[in-house]
Amino acid sequence: MEEANTNNKPYTFEQFEETKDEWNFYLERFELAASINGMALEGDQANANLKKHLLNSLGARHYRFVRESIPGKTPNDLTYKDVVDTMSKKYGKHRNVVYERFKFTHIYRRADQSMKDFESTLREGAVYCDFGSTLELRIRDQFIMGVNEKSIQQDLLKLFSSNDSKADDVIRHAEVAFNSMKDAEKMYTKTKDQNDTSYQNEVFLVSSKNERQKTMITLDSEKECLRCGRLKHKYQGDCPAKDKECLACGGHGHFARACLKSGKATLKKKSKINAFSDSNNPNSFSKYSESFKHPNKINHIKPHSNDFVADVNINGRKITMSMDTGAQVSCIGEETWKQIGCPELAQTSNLKAYTFQTIETLGSTKVNVEFGGKSHYLDVIVTKINDIPIFGRNWMCIFDITLSLPRVNTLNADSDILKEYIDVFTPNTRGIKNHVATIILKNDAKPVVHKPRPIPFTLKPLVENELTRLVEEGVLERVDPTTEEIPWACPIVCVKKHDGGIRICGDFRGTINQYIDPPPFPLPSIDEILNTIRGGNRFTVLDLKDAYLQLAVDEKSKKLLVINTPCGFFHYKRLPFGVSSSPAIFQATMAKILSGIPNVAFYLDDIIVTGRDDKLHEDNLREVLNRLRQCNVTSRKDKCQFFMEEVEYLGHRISKNGIRPLTDKIDSLKQLPPPSNKTELKSFLGAISFYSRYIPRLHELCRPLYDLTLKNANWIWNESHGRVYEDIKSRLSSNCLLVHFDESRDIHIYTDASNKGVGAVLMQPGADNRDYPVVCASRTLNSSERNYSVTEKEALSIIFAIKKFNQYLYGRSFKIFSDHKPLERLLSHRNGLSTAASGRIARWWHLISCYDYSIHYKKAEENKFADTLSRLPIEESTENDLDDLATLINLVTQSFNLIKKMLRIATTNDALLGKVIKYLNMGWPDRKEIDKSLHPYYDKRFNISYDDGILVWNDRIIIPPALRQELNDYLHTGHPGIEAMKALARETIWWPRMGEDIELHVKSCESCQRNGPNIAETPITPSFLPYKPWDRLHLDFAESPDRDMWLLICDAFTKWVEVFPMGKATSTNVIIRLEECLSRFGIPRVVVTDNGPQFTSHEFTCFCKDQGIKHVLTTPYHSRSNGMAERSIRSIKEKYSKITGADKGKRLYTALF
Repeated sequence: MEEANTNNKPYTFEQFEETKDEWNFYLERFELAASINGMALEGDQANANLKKHLLNSLGARHYRFVRESIPGKTPNDLTYKDVVDTMSKKYGKHRNVVYERFKFTHIYRRADQSMKDFESTLREGAVYCDFGSTLELRIRDQFIMGVNEKSIQQDLLKLFSSNDSKADDVIRHAEVAFNSMKDAEKMYTKTKDQNDTSYQNEVFLVSSKNERQKTMITLDSEKECLRCGRLKHKYQGDCPAKDKECLACGGHGHFARACLKSGKATLKKKSKINAFSDSNNPNSFSKYSESFKHPNKINHIKPHSNDFVADVNINGRKITMSMDTGAQVSCIGEETWKQIGCPELAQTSNLKAYTFQTIETLGSTKVNVEFGGKSHYLDVIVTKINDIPIFGRNWMCIFDITLSLPRVNTLNADSDILKEYIDVFTPNTRGIKNHVATIILKNDAKPVVHKPRPIPFTLKPLVENELTRLVEEGVLERVDPTTEEIPWACPIVCVKKHDGGIRICGDFRGTINQYIDPPPFPLPSIDEILNTIRGGNRFTVLDLKDAYLQLAVDEKSKKLLVINTPCGFFHYKRLPFGVSSSPAIFQATMAKILSGIPNVAFYLDDIIVTGRDDKLHEDNLREVLNRLRQCNVTSRKDKCQFFMEEVEYLGHRISKNGIRPLTDKIDSLKQLPPPSNKTELKSFLGAISFYSRYIPRLHELCRPLYDLTLKNANWIWNESHGRVYEDIKSRLSSNCLLVHFDESRDIHIYTDASNKGVGAVLMQPGADNRDYPVVCASRTLNSSERNYSVTEKEALSIIFAIKKFNQYLYGRSFKIFSDHKPLERLLSHRNGLSTAASGRIARWWHLISCYDYSIHYKKAEENKFADTLSRLPIEESTENDLDDLATLINLVTQSFNLIKKMLRIATTNDALLGKVIKYLNMGWPDRKEIDKSLHPYYDKRFNISYDDGILVWNDRIIIPPALRQELNDYLHTGHPGIEAMKALARETIWWPRMGEDIELHVKSCESCQRNGPNIAETPITPSFLPYKPWDRLHLDFAESPDRDMWLLICDAFTKWVEVFPMGKATSTNVIIRLEECLSRFGIPRVVVTDNGPQFTSHEFTCFCKDQGIKHVLTTPYHSRSNGMAERSIRSIKEKYSKITGADKGKRLYTALF
């Protein structure tokens, strides 16, 4: 093999990438290429060489996978088969042959598909069917079954009835027949339907135009019989054609002269526009032309063959159906029935057409119908004729479909409103009156004059003509440098327009843009615009012509707007594009012109108008047009939309129901191929962020893609990135609906947080009391925020929501729903700031204290909207003022003379704290599943954070065991006492049983013990001895060695002890056990207890009072005052611990005995 490769060049083959190639095909190509390069494919030596070259071609990642999948073997020990089997196991396609054959039998030719393409589709579908030697026969049979052209199919069945027929012969014959049909169709004449006022449909004529005009008649169904074509009969039975056979189509019940199917006759068209109109207002734009446009409840309706048609999914196949309001039932033809898998038919009667013709049926069946985002299992009739499928009234009722004809987007030239405001829609060169733009520069501005840029010779005449035009229209004015001073001048940028013309723009980036002092007039957000137009039923959009160029600039600003061209110097007399302050200046001007008009919003040159009804809508529109006329602002009639039920505005589809994304924009994003570099990925993520208001919970899924865009990240696009990329695109839908904000309804905010981001949804209850989304928001967590505790992350989601939705929330009362119950107390302002709140949460509490809100707990499964947002965040810049965890760590390490690196290493190297870090990142298991040594951390898990290798609980650093002795030594500097040392430690550090460790450290300090004060303890005075048994009882609770709770009752006279295991240490349970003893021994005179809540409760106090028992409480924090009970507890515990056995009850009874 090596000798065969005579050029001595190493054999190389492209690396395997599972996202681009299937392993089976890759292996075949590899072996084929190896053979071409002279390498042998059989023999031990050949296998060894193939193995080496294959391992080299797999790439680093797959090579490592093979090595790790076969442990204990070096590359020399591996065989070629080992490598192939290992890769095939992971990347090979394991197909279900039965399923592949099932799919093969359901392959049908599309209407626009050629016969050769159909053959290729069949052969591609048969790859995994394992047909073996019968492949050609299977291809032949399925070709005939799925050719989807009845005449060709019948010819093939007649000509190739023998089993010896070959697939190539069948396909060749079908191709010839199909091409002949196509050639015949080209001879058909196209005509246009002049009666349809809304659109023109193309129809094909069977005969020539002149012949058709001679033989075709038009039938009026109100005056003429649709069977014979003569005047209507008094009784249908009088028609002479009722039993006759049609010579044109072969049908029965009509003459050929009245045959609608063959085209011999047509029905007279009637205007039914009023039947669909939903506006009866005579003062509205009723004279405007009407055109069909699909309402919100119908998807992809388009005009076709004088019908309303829609794309419907039936049994998973896309079928185009006619929306027929005159049809009582829905039906499909035999060919369509075959396309959807030939479902089982039930017997049914024949149908009657509106011409009284009988339509023969094959039967009825049930099919799965998907339309308009809904899915139903419905009945459909299968007919023998193969006409366009009918979407009848029975389906329309189930899908709640209403056909309507909203207003169109153009006005008739002779309409009253166009005549009245013709000047507003006619361009002029006068510009806007009574308003002038002023450009203000900062004080440190330094004038600069740039040289003109060279222009290609082919564009120079176009540039000269465009400059001349702009001068004539008053946009530009020539400047003579010999007579006028030119302190500022910028070059021009030439952009070729679609019509072949040229657009000239000044490049002000290098001159005034960097020194402009922007006016304090912000552009409105989409939320502000939606709030302005909420409640409208129809919408009008006006597009101003050349926007900025209609607004003149003052004399001082003209000197700043000089352009240097090869044709000389010019300055702008109007506000040009490209100046950084132009948008704010123009927006402020439009605000002065249109201020005070209700239900009118504008974004630069796009104005949207609406009203509660058509009358108010028209009044508002007239007021807008009057204002524009007064200021000589002109609009582009061809780009305006009038009285539409749905309009496209600022990249969104707006209707009375809410706001949706544009379908074409969504479709273009869905068709994007995977990015090949960081720039393309950033563009995609930027486009996705525009639709973040529609996509619930856009965050954890995006995280891997954002990581690839980081500055130091290497570009490695793998299979996981591809899955994330496709998943994000699949979530885009033009059916996403966000309702309009309604100030009269309650506001509900749903928030949630994950390890990668926070999400929030502002919702409002509808008429059915269900919450509907108004706006969604999410963002990723920065590196510091990802180390927050669970409680702090959940709190951050609330802070994010309030800041994001501030325009909706400020001054309003609203409810916040979170799936983290502790926030009900921590962030609630009704009971004041909680003492359990960390410093960060305390600061947030003060931050939002000016809002009127209440926080409510809602289970995670009921809060899925915000949960998804938190798992699919949009990358946003986050504020850095929340990053105070690192500051806290720095302060503590400096205060305690700790080296931060040592603290980090000690924490990382500790096995126990390593588990804590692991559980923080991956989630804590149940308490029962973890070691008891982790229980103190488990109890505080919601408030434990992790930053830069250091654990923090609330505002206290968790000290690893290796440094605790050193910390104790430092805390004991100056030899403070136990309580002083505890107080100092509790401010900034923590570890389990820290108080006990401090006590032990102080008591073990030789200096403290030697020099400490010798304070003699006050002798304890024993309680008086009662004069009889059961006179004074001592009660106390104790924890058993098995961590169970005991209630102990001790008689002071006899030292008799009663011990009761307690499920719950409540006052009720104490009274039950005490009553049990009193029933046997009588009522005591005195009961002595500590200050536990079970004994100080109102219930226990009332019990003692009712029984006439004197209740004595011991001194708080001095257990010795109830020494009898304490001593009895210790004795019983010692005995209990020494007794072995599984039965706790027997052990207790034995200890008491």
